[in-house]
Amino acid sequence: MDRASPLANNSGRSSGEKKEIYDELIKTELQLKVGARELINTVYGKFKLAVASHSRIESIELCINKFNLKSKFEHVVSDQAVGKRKPHPEVFLHVANVMNMEPEKCLVFEDSLMGLKAAKSAGMKCIVCPDSFSNLDHALFDGADRIVSSLYEVDLEMITKF
Repeated sequence: MDRASPLANNSGRSSGEKKEIYDELIKTELQLKVGARELINTVYGKFKLAVASHSRIESIELCINKFNLKSKFEHVVSDQAVGKRKPHPEVFLHVANVMNMEPEKCLVFEDSLMGLKAAKSAGMKCIVCPDSFSNLDHALFDGADRIVSSLYEVDLEMITKF
């Protein structure tokens, strides 16, 4: 018998219940994107790193703590904290500002179309590595500076070309 996702039927659930279920799924089911740890370790200490996400700050922190990555990032920001949500560029512009970086010198790694739109609207370069479960046509990401199927495709040489 197939097991339904706890989030599959959201009708009748309060937002608090949904948040609890989502956070529990992070704790028990979430896997780090293939190649992410290696990429972070490769660029750590060579570039300033931050997280600018559409997720709630509590969920972001659960993720980075679960994978012991908190010390790698100078800033961790949810777009909920800055007001306007992706695809508005505000979260990326905010992070660039607090890191004393010009937007055009920033490189964003994204997995979503909304994130790509936000990064490009902010004037930033963007490498997209779409999630395999989204089944989105790569042509939708044609505004990206680079589209990769795996983060293992990204190396320092590629990054420094931007």
